Amino acid sequence: MRWPRRRTRPNPALQAARQHMLAGGQALESQRWAVAVEQFEKALEAVPELVEAHVNAGSACYQAALGSSASEADLWLSRAQRHFEAALVQRPDSVPAALNLAATLHGRGAAAEALAVLEALARDHPQATAVHYNLALAYANAGRLDEARAALATELTLDPTNAAALELGRQLEGAGG
Repeated sequence: MRWPRRRTRPNPALQAARQHMLAGGQALESQRWAVAVEQFEKALEAVPELVEAHVNAGSACYQAALGSSASEADLWLSRAQRHFEAALVQRPDSVPAALNLAATLHGRGAAAEALAVLEALARDHPQATAVHYNLALAYANAGRLDEARAALATELTLDPTNAAALELGRQLEGAGG
């Protein structure tokens, strides 16, 4: 005997969120940061637990800050920070959200906070390559060169072909003590 198939009803909120995520992705590709942020935030209105929408909105805010005046940049970075923190509330183990939060904190002048985020991330995700590279950068910027070299060594053990890490290694060699 065959059981009749139940038709599932489409979820309008999920459909709307998907459309906004797609539109946001297209805006990101064309570097229309404000449009991307708007679309990802609309996706979040439809489905608030979409971690990817928070990460993408935060990333678009960060990119918008890079091409803005100092006062506008801080507004964009503040908005990015809120998105990355919201993503981490929903998914505390999100490496992209934490990496982007660290970059945003650094951009806002909170280097010590950014470093703390990266140190925790390296401790919790020791196999995540981008984490160790960013930690090495943060240590180098803080003048903690021995720690920068150690983090970089971990990065290059995990990804020996990372061109940015190799370049940072050359810079650290020339930096001395």
